[in-house]
Amino acid sequence: MPLFPGRYSMTEPLPQQLSRDGIEPARTMVADPNARVSRRTGEPDRRYVKADAHALAIRCAPSSGYKWSVPVNPAGLAKHPFEPALAALGFDHVRWHDLRHAFAVMSLTAGEHYMAVSKMLGHAIYVTS
Repeated sequence: MPLFPGRYSMTEPLPQQLSRDGIEPARTMVADPNARVSRRTGEPDRRYVKADAHALAIRCAPSSGYKWSVPVNPAGLAKHPFEPALAALGFDHVRWHDLRHAFAVMSLTAGEHYMAVSKMLGHAIYVTS
């Protein structure tokens, strides 16, 4: 069983017992104060509305909403748990690859041998930086 399971895509047909609203997490949404407002509805443009990173989830996605037979899509993992966590911590922009650099620096600072760190990072030869 994968540690991070995959999710159903928006275009993928769901199994009969699932509905799109039932498997998506629900969060409090906030709008940018400078957002454009729709002339018809008076609501902020949806491009300027996003989930509040500091608010608790109203409803978490149930385990049935995940595809346990396939691995996670890294783009989806970055968009859903990773970006809100960074926003809650006050970080502007962090890339996935920055995590590799942080791991390497912290391991070497903690006294791990550089060859072991290189091997953990998956380098073919230990002189790769």
